[in-house]
Amino acid sequence: MPTIQEQIREVEDELKKTIYNKATSHHIGRLKAKLAKLHDEVEKKAAASGGGGEGYNVKKAGDATVTLVGFPSVGKSTLLNQLTDAHSEVGAYAFTTLSVVPGVMEYKGATIQILDVPGLVKGAASGRGRGKEVIAVIRNSDMVLFLVDVFQHTHLDVLKEELYNAGIRVNEFPPDVVIKKKDRGGIQISSTVDLDIDDETIKSILDEYKVHNATVLIREKITVDQLIDVVSGNRSYVRSMIAVNKVDLATPELIEENRKRYPDGVFISAHNNENLDQLREVLYDSLGFIRLYLKPQGGPADMEEPMIILKNTNVGQICDRLHRDFRRKFRFAYVWGKSAKHPGQRVGLEHKLMDGDILTIIIQKWPFPKWPFPKWPSFWKDIHSIHWFIDSFYYKGQIMTELAKPRGTRDILPKDVAKRRAVEGVFRRIVRNWGFGEIVTPTFEDLELFRLKSGEGVLGEIYYFTDKGDRELALRPELTAPTMRAYVNEMQSFPKPVRLFYFENCFRYERPQKGRYREFWQFGTELIGSSRPESDAEIIALAMTMLKAVGIRGDLNIGNLSVIRFLLNQISSESEVQDRIMRLIDKQETEMLDQYLEEIGAPADLQEKLRAVISLAGKDAYGAVAQARLIAGDLPQLDDFEKMLDLLAAYGISGFTVNFGIARGLDYYTGTVFEIYAEGLGAQKQVCGGGSYKLISLFGGGDVVSTGFGLGFDRIMEICDPVPETVPTVYVVSKPATEAEGIRIASELRQYVPVITDVMQRSFSAQLNYANTIEVDYILIVGEKEAESGLYSLKDMKSGEQVSLTAQQLIDRFSARSRKNLIRIPRSGSPDPDRFIPASDQVQFVFCSFPCFPCFPCFPVFRVFLFSVFSCFPCLPVFRVFLSSCFLCLPVFSVFPFSLFLLFFSVWMMLKKT
Repeated sequence: MPTIQEQIREVEDELKKTIYNKATSHHIGRLKAKLAKLHDEVEKKAAASGGGGEGYNVKKAGDATVTLVGFPSVGKSTLLNQLTDAHSEVGAYAFTTLSVVPGVMEYKGATIQILDVPGLVKGAASGRGRGKEVIAVIRNSDMVLFLVDVFQHTHLDVLKEELYNAGIRVNEFPPDVVIKKKDRGGIQISSTVDLDIDDETIKSILDEYKVHNATVLIREKITVDQLIDVVSGNRSYVRSMIAVNKVDLATPELIEENRKRYPDGVFISAHNNENLDQLREVLYDSLGFIRLYLKPQGGPADMEEPMIILKNTNVGQICDRLHRDFRRKFRFAYVWGKSAKHPGQRVGLEHKLMDGDILTIIIQKWPFPKWPFPKWPSFWKDIHSIHWFIDSFYYKGQIMTELAKPRGTRDILPKDVAKRRAVEGVFRRIVRNWGFGEIVTPTFEDLELFRLKSGEGVLGEIYYFTDKGDRELALRPELTAPTMRAYVNEMQSFPKPVRLFYFENCFRYERPQKGRYREFWQFGTELIGSSRPESDAEIIALAMTMLKAVGIRGDLNIGNLSVIRFLLNQISSESEVQDRIMRLIDKQETEMLDQYLEEIGAPADLQEKLRAVISLAGKDAYGAVAQARLIAGDLPQLDDFEKMLDLLAAYGISGFTVNFGIARGLDYYTGTVFEIYAEGLGAQKQVCGGGSYKLISLFGGGDVVSTGFGLGFDRIMEICDPVPETVPTVYVVSKPATEAEGIRIASELRQYVPVITDVMQRSFSAQLNYANTIEVDYILIVGEKEAESGLYSLKDMKSGEQVSLTAQQLIDRFSARSRKNLIRIPRSGSPDPDRFIPASDQVQFVFCSFPCFPCFPCFPVFRVFLFSVFSCFPCLPVFRVFLSSCFLCLPVFSVFPFSLFLLFFSVWMMLKKT
């Protein structure tokens, strides 16, 4: 069997003999993949053959680490001694340095660690000359400083080749390629750019690495070698700079020749200390240091001594540098500066910092010391106003802490839930009438789903975690991607178009504000499989119909991305440039847009056309389309857009604004886009957004167009106030002997109305008092007399009327009442203010008042009045409880002369109770 080196030579010979053309491209790709695998095996064998040899164990220090790389006797040790406080042995012979010698260079407030490693020789990637140990050090460096002899211009090529063979990519970035392995399904390839390599070549490379089932997403143009690097997964990407040494011994002609060869190099003489200041400056600038100012909580920022950090450093890395416990105790941080969306933005560990930022880190504090008293009187626990005082201390040897809801969430109480269910019921009825079916997706999804849709930047905006099986999962931040994933998995064979709707909670890690929470509810629709203008018109009309049904008059703005995309294709063919411009347009950052267009050298006439399109908006829809044609020409997409406008008129949608400046910062939006705004929400006034897009192909499906929208349900509830009319509530009062009969009657009536039975074994009178306290509508008495006669006493608590009815008469009465029960959504300014919605679309609730002591239930109106008046005294919870329950049958007495007496009386009652 041939050795690995022989196999490498065979593959290299075959590569040389194979002529590159379209037919042989995938074969060449397979050969390159095989060659890369063989080189990896050589490196692994070299590492394994180290046996008992000692490696280099160097602790990283300072703000950055730079490794000196060069051939033996090129002057690395001399340079290290000149730049730092280290003392590395020097001599005029080869292999002076046999181990790693660290040194520290202080420059402009930055501490840079410089490592002098043994010289690299040809074959170092295979382990020759302790090459594997040196390469391990280089992998962990922030930068490589190539030191080249002015007389040996071939050295640099050899050094870069050795690092390349060892899997180190110098001055390169990881390709934007995502490969996700699967259990079955074959190889599915999708890309957002035009590729120079075909699918067969990609599959042959994956096959060489025994990857037979996977989803491949490519977001940039790549070569075969870059794809091999991604598949192998063991490449390191390191920045570098070049320093040419021994210029004091060279002639001016030789130095000029080297300057042409190394235009970015720094020409120095380590022995004579020549140009070392220039080397320090270039080294500092190449590392990309930025300044960070730390601000203690509640104090001023230290603007005189910044912390020097590298670019793209995040908050978590700052915590690691400050103290080993900061990451574990981290709660959140505040940021002021360029990286913050607004001053004092609250961020997490993944937030990346920029030059000049001010940072405040908030960590968990230690609990209060143990309270010296052994035990509190138990009745104090009932007092609401001091519960925080008790819970802040150790009680019975345990830490008692107040458990509050997480920031950005809220508790939705029964009264508000009923309103939300009312609006939800309206929305569900409408979308079902339009032929949409409901889909429910998991609360958490594979993190890769949202990476594919939105890129790596989405990690700073979502909640994600690793489960016990080391799988990366995320709480869904929106519902479009899960729905498209479900379509690819389950519904590709369904007849087109597929109409779906959803209403679920989502999660985003962002700054809470009015109508915007970290846990929020989204109602949306997706129409999958149609690229016609009819689908755009139907989705827009459906969104407007839903909002009008709950009394919201939305300001509709419609745009089309085809004009902007047409101009962007003329400005630049690079997808990264187009995406950056679209994001700037989406955020309405006009100044930054102008600067960026100048940076990329966009032609002046195209810049003017782009600005004209962005500002093209107005109520004259067809006039705006005509102006767009003058700017971009007779695009076929504009014909479809005009047809959609005609269809909106057929739906009765008018008075909207055509705005060609509406953009989306994501590249999968293709044509029509729209937004709906509502008053009463301040700056965050958008309640609906949607459009047409191609997202399914990113998840391994076909090139299918979808159209949909998402409604911000929480924002809608901020300005929508439905009035649900509740179903009458019945309380069944029974005795121990008739308890079974009461339960039987209650079970029959619960098919039509809410029915409450006693579960506390209260007495007959106590049940009556409790029923009055919770304000039920009817009391049904099931006593021994009623059970024998079959006639049950039903009392209307509002009118006081009492009748005797049989079980069937009770059923007939309440079944008819439940059928008549409706709810009404107020619609201010609507021509149809009395629109009724069936009660089946609602969730009924029972409003329970403050629990109190049994008392005479007369004067209920006066009792509610006193409770509301004295609720402004939270420091007297006992007094509040008492006033809501006792002595309210004596309104002729003045409250204030008796206040002191009532306070002591209520305390006495509580002491007696406890």
